[in-house]
Amino acid sequence: MKIKLSRRFIPLLNRASRYLLLYGGAGSGKSEFCLRKVFLRCADEGDHRYLIIRKVRNSLKQSCWQAFIEFFEENGIPYKQNKTDLTIKISPPGVKPSTLIFWGLDDRLKLKSIKRITSVWIEEATELTEDDFTQIDLRLRDVVPGYRQILMSFNPDEAAGAWIRDLFFQDSMPADYSGPGVYPDSYLHHSTFLDNPIKEIRESYRAVLDALKDPTTRKIYALGQWGAIKGLFYTWPTEPLPSLDPDWYDEIVKGGDWGFSVNETAVVRVYRKGLVFWLEELLYKPGLGNKAIDEQLREIPGYDPERLEVWDSEDPKSIADIQGMGHNAVPALKPPGSVEYGIKLLQSLDIRIVEGSTNIEKERRGYKAAVDAQGRSTGKPVKFKDHFMDGSRYAITYIWIKHLAPYAQKGRAISQPAKKQIEDRLREDRSARPVSISQLRQPPSEQEEAGDKKEKEAKGRKHGTQRGRAVY
Repeated sequence: MKIKLSRRFIPLLNRASRYLLLYGGAGSGKSEFCLRKVFLRCADEGDHRYLIIRKVRNSLKQSCWQAFIEFFEENGIPYKQNKTDLTIKISPPGVKPSTLIFWGLDDRLKLKSIKRITSVWIEEATELTEDDFTQIDLRLRDVVPGYRQILMSFNPDEAAGAWIRDLFFQDSMPADYSGPGVYPDSYLHHSTFLDNPIKEIRESYRAVLDALKDPTTRKIYALGQWGAIKGLFYTWPTEPLPSLDPDWYDEIVKGGDWGFSVNETAVVRVYRKGLVFWLEELLYKPGLGNKAIDEQLREIPGYDPERLEVWDSEDPKSIADIQGMGHNAVPALKPPGSVEYGIKLLQSLDIRIVEGSTNIEKERRGYKAAVDAQGRSTGKPVKFKDHFMDGSRYAITYIWIKHLAPYAQKGRAISQPAKKQIEDRLREDRSARPVSISQLRQPPSEQEEAGDKKEKEAKGRKHGTQRGRAVY
């Protein structure tokens, strides 16, 4: 059996540091290497109980668990899986069998019940807190075959992983540093998409990352260097879903954004109670065909294809495909100006992220306004890792335009205090002029957009500068 590895990563196969941190840009092959190192250690040393961790169990099942299954299937490696416990047992020839244990820290108390952990891989390490890391480190103390190691793979986002930078890095290190870390017995390894051993994936990521113009987003995801994202559109909190009873909500709608190649298909479930919305992650995976999307959605507990689904209208053929599979799917409303309108609408509403929706949280932390060459905000979002942001906007804008706004105008479904609350929030946003409920009924027309553009140009001439800021 031949396993393809990047030359950039091969020296790490025998790296026995207790803490091995793989950081860098999107598509560099960090996670794929970690998977292969875990397997090769089990095949060479045997008798492992390897713990593979993400913050949330469901995210782990969609990512690492599925990646191992596909790896074993593609390479003809026999395995036994337990979908309930999320464990995989492998029995390589010549060594004792090993067990891969997949665990989410949303069930951290039960982590203490797992005995004889031999090594750990933490995927998306920036999802964890320093306390999470400390608890995992304490669990890795038993005598094991070979050496004990904690693998950590992540993008260097300061907003999420400041504790990692403080603990393992120092300011004097080069931005693309590889070598011993500050923390005792640690090693840091930097990589970018150029280090991916598969040419087709390198070229796919090159096309996506070369299009990034925002300097901070490019620094993190293209260059793989530490960066702090500013100018975020949303500050949604994360909390448990208030009720598991679907009938408690006024409305439940799904929003979907198509993926391809290295881009993820994202499906979010939006719950509405009055003017409060909750966003729950359902699906987030690249390279899915429409049949696979249908199959994976139907495996999700409580998924109902008859509930309304609002999908990106850029792919009408895919919408027709899943309609034929029994989904109540409709195209998103996307007239000119709909992105700016939708962002402003979502900023005006009370929106929360359902606890456990880690990829929605991650996208929210990176969803920011792009800047021009002079570093001024353009008011338009950076087009990268925004699939849940788009899907959420499609669903909520559809709900608003089709269901809420007409009733709000008639005063039947939304009370006057609720309408005033929205208007007050918009007035508090200094980047926008006051907007009334009636103005939020539909996206701006082409004539209105042209009028806004002339107004901004006139203001720019008056003040001797053009701020480049969106006006809604």
